[in-house]
Amino acid sequence: MAKDPLEGIKEEWLPLQIIHYSLIAGILIFMVSVLLMYPEGLFFAYPVDSVPFLIMNLCVALIPLIVVPMVKKKLYGPEKRKAETDNRQRFYAYRSYKIIQWSLSEGPALLGIVTSMILNNAVYLIFAIFHLAFLISAKPDKTELRA
Repeated sequence: MAKDPLEGIKEEWLPLQIIHYSLIAGILIFMVSVLLMYPEGLFFAYPVDSVPFLIMNLCVALIPLIVVPMVKKKLYGPEKRKAETDNRQRFYAYRSYKIIQWSLSEGPALLGIVTSMILNNAVYLIFAIFHLAFLISAKPDKTELRA
């Protein structure tokens, strides 16, 4: 019979899920509030006059795609999971990895929302939607805790 990955840490699993859902809710609320700020609607155009913002958003959007796999390997790679037998220590490493992953996807999403708000251009919401999808797909999963 397989060992329960949450044995001894069940009380700490719910706060991790709450953090995840509150980050998603915060981004959604901020995105909706930006959309409601412009009742006439955001225009959707190639940002010719704001190319530096586009380059900045592209660079910041690529950071999580590059850094998250390295962080996962460093904090929660297969050799780390096999070496750690205590569920609590394994969970702490997993929690650290997830929080870093979420913050690295929340930052570019908020940057895209703020940039679209400042420039009144919906092109930058694409970055926010992409990273929101990335954040939603990065939900905490009990099967990842198994060695």
